Amino acid sequence: MNDSKNSAAKIMEMTDTCTTPNYARLPLVFVRGKGSRLYDAGGKAYLDLLSGLGVSALGHCHPALLRAINEQAAELIHTSNLYYHEPGARLAAELVRLSFADRVFFCNSGAEANEAAIKMARRYGCGKHEIIAVHGSFHGRTLAALAATGQPSLQ
Repeated sequence: MNDSKNSAAKIMEMTDTCTTPNYARLPLVFVRGKGSRLYDAGGKAYLDLLSGLGVSALGHCHPALLRAINEQAAELIHTSNLYYHEPGARLAAELVRLSFADRVFFCNSGAEANEAAIKMARRYGCGKHEIIAVHGSFHGRTLAALAATGQPSLQ
C-alpha cells in the first residue's frame, strides 16, 4: 500500500511539474477502470460520473467495446477526413437516421463542436448573431468557445 501511495505521489508531482494547470485536479491517481467504476492503485473503487468530461460516456473495459476496438484497430486505426472509410460512412448514415439532421459534422473535441455550432448559428441565424451561454459554463479553450464561456476569469 505504501508503494502505491509513493507511486501516486510521484505521478501527481510529475503531472504538476510538466503540465499547465488547466484544471484543479483532485489528488487521485486511477490505474484501471471497469464499467462505470474507476480504481486507484490501492484498489479503492470510485463511481465515474464524469465520463471523460462528456466525450467518452462508454464506461471502462466493457468486453463488447474492447472487442470492437481491437477488431477495428487490426484493420484501420485512423485516417484523415481527407479520405473515405466505411466506419465513418456507416456512423454518419446512422446519426442522420437517428436525428433531425440531413448531414453530420465530425469533430475532435467539444471546443471544436462549439466552434462549429457558433459558425452554423451565424451562417443560418437569419442575421441574428447573439450567442447565449449559461453562467458558470465552460465550452472549450478556443477563442469563440471561450467568448461563450460563462466564466469571465477564463476568458
